[in-house]
Amino acid sequence: KKAWKQLWQMMAANRAASGSEGEQDSDVSSAPAVVGGTSVGESGGARRLDGVAGNLMTNGAFEGEILNMGFDWLWSSPPGAALVWDQTTVQNGGRSARIDFDGTANLVFAGLQQIVPIEPGRHYRLTAYLKAERIKGGAGIRLQVDDFLGSKKLADGREVFQTLSWVPDSIEFTVPPQVHLIAVRVQRAI
Repeated sequence: KKAWKQLWQMMAANRAASGSEGEQDSDVSSAPAVVGGTSVGESGGARRLDGVAGNLMTNGAFEGEILNMGFDWLWSSPPGAALVWDQTTVQNGGRSARIDFDGTANLVFAGLQQIVPIEPGRHYRLTAYLKAERIKGGAGIRLQVDDFLGSKKLADGREVFQTLSWVPDSIEFTVPPQVHLIAVRVQRAI
């Protein structure tokens, strides 16, 4: 109950501060990063987080509209980045999530994330596919798993800068005791 209450309070505060009402369309194409087919699940008893049977994530393949609240994908609308539903660059299904960076700043970025309820002490595997074009400035795009309430990093995925095709990524991690919520983030840290 405490984790739920904290989660809803934090999300309401973030939503009010950003004025975010969901996805944004943009013609900006300076440096896109694309994510598709994301899931979390158990590995050797580890759970999957990907929207498929056994997947703990919601809308892992970005096929449905994001709610921008709760346990769905959250987009914070950071300046210099736009979220676009891409129906031409698709890993699986009908679309992917593309983040277009406009090049006005070398962004530290964590604008797309999903909060996932998990069990402490369990081993999980996060799988996803990434694609990037023209990412510059010393840091590529990657997936990162954090303790949502404690903000402690649990695992990092593969960093991508420029890919010709989809790059599979698989991250395994064990959840510490007392952690009931994780954040799966599309991250760019400089």
